[in-house]
Amino acid sequence: VSLACLFAIFGFIAVFGNCVILLAIAKIPRLRSPSNWLLASLAAADLTVGIIINPIWIARCLVEQKPHSHPFKITIDYLWLQTSAVTTFTLCLVTVDRFIAVTYVFRYGSVVTLPRCQFAAGIVWLLSLLFASARLV
Repeated sequence: VSLACLFAIFGFIAVFGNCVILLAIAKIPRLRSPSNWLLASLAAADLTVGIIINPIWIARCLVEQKPHSHPFKITIDYLWLQTSAVTTFTLCLVTVDRFIAVTYVFRYGSVVTLPRCQFAAGIVWLLSLLFASARLV
């Protein structure tokens, strides 16, 4: 029960904090930069954890454990792997973005554009879906 309470607290914090980030980027035009687009993608992945994965983990902690082949377990494993992959790959994109910003200061604006960041974030989400789906096979 204490683990379920911990997941509930962290889930609430994740939902609240990531909603604030996404709303700020959506409402304030000057925050719609390529770097912040990557931050929004990361916030969306973390919001998914707070809205979907944490409640499932809470339910899993409170009910009896099912066999490893149970659809409940398979679903949570898939979602956890998918959101973890999005988070990891997006952090890699942020690292590349910051590397380009530091290394190519004067060309950063022409190299890192909003459409390129949107495309890269879309590829990250697609690859994470494929990556997580490989576990289902």
